[in-house]
Amino acid sequence: MPRPSIDWIAMASLGLLVGCAAKTATGPAPQPSTALSADQGQLPGWLRPIVRTQMARQWDYVNELRWTAASLEFDRTRELAQKIVQEVHCGRPADGSAPLNAVVPARYLELQEKLRERAVKLSVVAGSGNTHEVADAYHAMVDACTRCHSAYRTGPPLELPLISARAEPLP
Repeated sequence: MPRPSIDWIAMASLGLLVGCAAKTATGPAPQPSTALSADQGQLPGWLRPIVRTQMARQWDYVNELRWTAASLEFDRTRELAQKIVQEVHCGRPADGSAPLNAVVPARYLELQEKLRERAVKLSVVAGSGNTHEVADAYHAMVDACTRCHSAYRTGPPLELPLISARAEPLP
């Protein structure tokens, strides 16, 4: 039986890690009194529940993406990447009373745009059918997720069990 490629293993492992981190972002919202303002580099308290809901949806997309990309289901990979592209937008206040970067940290906006760009790239390369390009684009997109989580995810770090601590070794 052929062994899975290292790209597939890395993609599945990275997807699992990001999926777990995104899923933990759906926990209870922080109290507004503890939320820092945009000028302090943190997401405002009113935005956190919105982002948390978005992360829950994106967790579902990324979770499925790791399998569709690894199993060479390029049409579905393209569809899922497009869903992320269409969703990742933080709009200006409806009344135009403030510039967007006065309400939302500039770094968050940069990371949001990076995610959108990388999801577009994944969507495009999925159409090419090139396995290595799809794996690279998927990794790049997940890197944008990870950077944002490291900057804005609240709470303690996610702790995963060590592979060496498993009761039974893998075959």
